[in-house]
Amino acid sequence: MLIATVLRTLNLGDIDFVHDELSALSRTGYQHFTELISKGVLTDTHPPLVQILLNYWVRLFGTGEAIVKLPFIIAGLAGIWLVWLLGKSWFSKQTALAAMAYLACSEYVIDYHQQARPYAAGFFLCLLAIWAFTRYFMGQSPGKIKFLFLYALSLALAALTH
Repeated sequence: MLIATVLRTLNLGDIDFVHDELSALSRTGYQHFTELISKGVLTDTHPPLVQILLNYWVRLFGTGEAIVKLPFIIAGLAGIWLVWLLGKSWFSKQTALAAMAYLACSEYVIDYHQQARPYAAGFFLCLLAIWAFTRYFMGQSPGKIKFLFLYALSLALAALTH
């Protein structure tokens, strides 16, 4: 996790926005939710959750590259942690570590975790759904209704994200 964090945050302030991020940022700044949906979401083809998050995130913290990318980096890192949990649960610690190492160091994965677009959020939410599914349905936590709720919620949020 340390390597994954370093590789995603090293020179973070020097990573310019890509065109998709600039497009999404140009559709932020709305004060009212209905205006955000009509002008910021419906004018794009992506599902709405990331655009909604960006609108309120930049209102709170500004539009600097590092700060805009931060929640997506955190989502990517949380997804890698879930790969660890799932890998241990389904296979072995060695398999989980190998999967984590690949995701931590893959340039492709790092790039997508650094973009303020739906990729890292979708990655995290899909893995969260699989983890909750595993905890509820595969006998690791039988009868724990909170995992069933988390499973449904993470699937719904994933659908709104990617």
